Amino acid sequence: MLRVGLREMTVATCLLLLVAFAAYGPHVASGGFYSDDWSSLDAYRHLPDSGYWTLVEFYAGIFGGKPLLPPILAVPPVLFGDSVVAWLFMAVGLGAATSTCFYLVLRTLALERIHAAAIAALTLLVPWSSSGRLWATASVNNFAICFFLVGLFVALRALRRPGNGGRGMHAVAVLLYVISVLTYELAGTAALVAGALYLTRAPRREAMGRWALDVIAVSAALVWSAAATEKYIAPLWIQIGAAPGFAADGMRLLGQATLPFGVSRVAGLLAFVAVIVVALLMRQRGNEELRGQLAFWLRLTAYGIVGVAASYAVLIPSVYWTPLSAGLENRINMMAALPFMLLVYSTWMVAGTLLVRGGRPVLVATTAFAVLASGNAIQLLDQQRAWQRSAELQSEVLAVLREIDRPAAGSTVYVF
Repeated sequence: MLRVGLREMTVATCLLLLVAFAAYGPHVASGGFYSDDWSSLDAYRHLPDSGYWTLVEFYAGIFGGKPLLPPILAVPPVLFGDSVVAWLFMAVGLGAATSTCFYLVLRTLALERIHAAAIAALTLLVPWSSSGRLWATASVNNFAICFFLVGLFVALRALRRPGNGGRGMHAVAVLLYVISVLTYELAGTAALVAGALYLTRAPRREAMGRWALDVIAVSAALVWSAAATEKYIAPLWIQIGAAPGFAADGMRLLGQATLPFGVSRVAGLLAFVAVIVVALLMRQRGNEELRGQLAFWLRLTAYGIVGVAASYAVLIPSVYWTPLSAGLENRINMMAALPFMLLVYSTWMVAGTLLVRGGRPVLVATTAFAVLASGNAIQLLDQQRAWQRSAELQSEVLAVLREIDRPAAGSTVYVF
């Protein structure tokens, strides 16, 4: 477990902010309000006695099982008003904050700076979770992910402290897990399985005890949140029937993420499987140095697979969306994008380790980042153009509506 200093985190934060605003700066300047952004602003303007706490109360009636979400959702309309730039600036900033928290966790898991920075930066460029950075209201869900990631960091650091000091730190981690769930449940299942990492860093009895506390507290928060939230939960038999299709789309997305150049998803999936199979075989036959390198990256690949599965498990009960959902709905990939990038980057590092012998990890890491970043950035640019075109069309509709002036009471206005 590596120790991360304040100077390193400051540099990492600045670099990730640069990546974020380099990638999304045009959208901040040319994007618009979308979907719930409009209703949030409208609610703030038209609620009686309009104010921050009135808006919080309004949201509390909608998100009863997420009591920490309304105070966050009420901030943008009150603070930013109708400034689209401010709303989208917030969205990109929250995306960068999430990547920074992920960097912190990756460093705690013993990844070197270059690898942790590459993976964290790649999470900002993922095109199939772009709504979390292109859509202001959806970006608020990053708070829940950040609470979980900081909690995981604290829990992992707590394992190094013996006695009551370590237990006190872990209590803080559990509190952050619960806060994450009560903000939004995206990281709920991930918090339940995070204890598996404890087993790799502490004696079994100590790790299991702390993991049990996680499960009790997070399960209670998830059950209470589900009971207090009025939303459709599919019957168990429908969830079971939907799970294979959900998993199949997840595999297709893995293929797309592995080779992000618009090639066949099947080809990408086959490439992923081939690399892992060859690596497992070479781990048995290679020299000691090669075996050690492969073991490290294969372990991180396994972490990624478990993380992706956990990220999606909490979403299956709704059965509305799958990992291939597009546009506004790709927000369901916001949590999964983090372990996905760990998984895909680790796979590329495995392939590079097999192909480039002689200890040149910097070359392999640079190549992996360049290939994945460029492939994702091209897709992301296309998506931003579509979102910006949407903002232009909305402006045209609004211009026509303003020309109507004030319709008579009881009138219906159709827009399309």
